[in-house]
Amino acid sequence: MSNPPPPPPLPGPMNTPPEPAEWLRLRALGVLNNLVGMVALGRRAGLTPEQCARFVVEQYRDHGFHDGWRTQHGTGNAAQFAEIFAAGRRMLYDEVIVSEAEGGFLVRSRAWYYDPQPEVFFFMDVELPELDRFSVEVMRVHAEELSIELDIRRSGEWEVALIRPRRES
Repeated sequence: MSNPPPPPPLPGPMNTPPEPAEWLRLRALGVLNNLVGMVALGRRAGLTPEQCARFVVEQYRDHGFHDGWRTQHGTGNAAQFAEIFAAGRRMLYDEVIVSEAEGGFLVRSRAWYYDPQPEVFFFMDVELPELDRFSVEVMRVHAEELSIELDIRRSGEWEVALIRPRRES
């Protein structure tokens, strides 16, 4: 006995995929929703955004991510770090511009979620600065583990990150 054929799809918007640009926006919103939710969950557990970020990086470290990175890319590989930093930022930012600067790389990123703010910030009772603190700390601690110097500053909607090999003292 075989399975009957599935019913035909419904006509209309439920079965019409969004345009590629809209897919990107929906995926970015999904990532943002999860990050904001993580910050809210951390707060409920009594953690600051920075403590949440360190927890995330500890999971990576404890499961060998940083050892694997150093084996594959070498210690202090600012170029490779800038590449993954920019790729990650492209998931949440409209514009990501990478250039060489000061013995390393400058990554400038403009966030789309500053104006208007997605409703997840309201429903999770999270402020933009809390999310910024979380996302900066995640990358700062990853960089530290990989002997990378990372300086991230914010100027309005723009985040500016300077990435270079850490200078040994």
